[in-house]
Amino acid sequence: MKNSMAGCLLLAALAAPAAALAVDAPRPAPRALSYRWVEADYAFNYFGQGNLRLSSDAGFRLSTNLRLAPHFYLVGSYDYQDYPGPEFKFGSAGIGSWVSFAPALDGFLNLTWETENLDGDSANGWGAQVGLRTLVTRFGEIQLGYKYAEYDDTAFRDRDMTVHGMLTLPLARALDLTMRFEHTDKRETVKGGSGDVDVDFENLLVGFRVRF
Repeated sequence: MKNSMAGCLLLAALAAPAAALAVDAPRPAPRALSYRWVEADYAFNYFGQGNLRLSSDAGFRLSTNLRLAPHFYLVGSYDYQDYPGPEFKFGSAGIGSWVSFAPALDGFLNLTWETENLDGDSANGWGAQVGLRTLVTRFGEIQLGYKYAEYDDTAFRDRDMTVHGMLTLPLARALDLTMRFEHTDKRETVKGGSGDVDVDFENLLVGFRVRF
């Protein structure tokens, strides 16, 4: 009995310093989402208006986020979509901000200047985007978002409503594979005309992101 009590006391004496070291040991820093990157994507684009359905022969997107200060960054993108017949181009640039709701869970807001060229018809406007980002691995993430944009020129006014989902997977320390799906409902009003023209865009983008 005495021997077993002595053994228990010896184990407790050995465990106490180890427990103290575990409590005092530095803990890994919480994972944080990156807001500095450049990204290039190949785009599979689909365009629909009424009974017309087209898929793009070629398409791509270039985009970037550049962190300026805590919770603020610059954002920009350029899209090119080449269909059998029409050719579409889109661009945006602006500023964004984010707030952390929990470790590795952020909400973001982007306010942007927008431009589009739809087979020779160009217009400028503005956009606002909100969304959530969360990490699923050390650097991989899931992102969900909604964007509203308006374009206006002398002949027409466009309103775009876009929802998107995105997944990134880390390939190296600063390199991610990116996969994004977007659906855009474009409503075009011809000034002096009657009613709206509804156009749908669906984009599947696969590419690479370099974080720095």
